[in-house]
Amino acid sequence: MGFSIAAQTQTFLYAVVLGFAMGGIYDIARCLRVLGGSRWLITTLLDTGYCLTWLVALAAFTLIHGDGSLRNYILLGCVGGMTLYFLTISRIVVGFLLPRLRRINRWFAERRKRRKREKEKRAAEREMERRAAQAEQENCMAEGKDN
Repeated sequence: MGFSIAAQTQTFLYAVVLGFAMGGIYDIARCLRVLGGSRWLITTLLDTGYCLTWLVALAAFTLIHGDGSLRNYILLGCVGGMTLYFLTISRIVVGFLLPRLRRINRWFAERRKRRKREKEKRAAEREMERRAAQAEQENCMAEGKDN
């Protein structure tokens, strides 16, 4: 089944939008990767997730708009959309997301530290209670021997 020039143009423009959106998803993953530091596991998981997202998105796109076949102009539109995204608003998106994600990350880190301190405090209190009970028991035993 052939496509008219208008249908091909429309599919190409949809592919540009898909590439633009996938550029945004890449920037989200990039910001999360920055927060994760140089941990290879985080990088691997984010990259794998991004590639799987691309795979599913491109497969669904070709099934819906390309009659199940991957056409050259679809790939060209996706690459063009990502290029357009990275040349236009990528810096703005990263500049917007990164400080907010860092703030959320700091909040979670502080919360983890607070929980750890509380846990250590409870453990220290239990240890003090255990020692006090042990000392009391030793005193009772010593009093029993004295009598």
